[in-house]
Amino acid sequence: MRTDGSSLTLDYPSVVGDSLVGYIRDRQHATRVSVLLSDLQLVETEKFSAARTIGLIFCVAPTVIYFWWLSSLGKNY
Repeated sequence: MRTDGSSLTLDYPSVVGDSLVGYIRDRQHATRVSVLLSDLQLVETEKFSAARTIGLIFCVAPTVIYFWWLSSLGKNY
């Protein structure tokens, strides 16, 4: 959050000198943006979620195994 109350969501953020640099995406383009660190009030990052990752594995793995099993049945006929 910036000191003026506005917020930005940056892709590939990094600190360069006294600025936070990153990219803002729209539908087809990415625009490079630089914001002075002194203009920032709050910086947040996305965190890795072990629970969500494990949940995804337990949802995707059975589906992959099921379709692999179905495809192997077709080869026997």
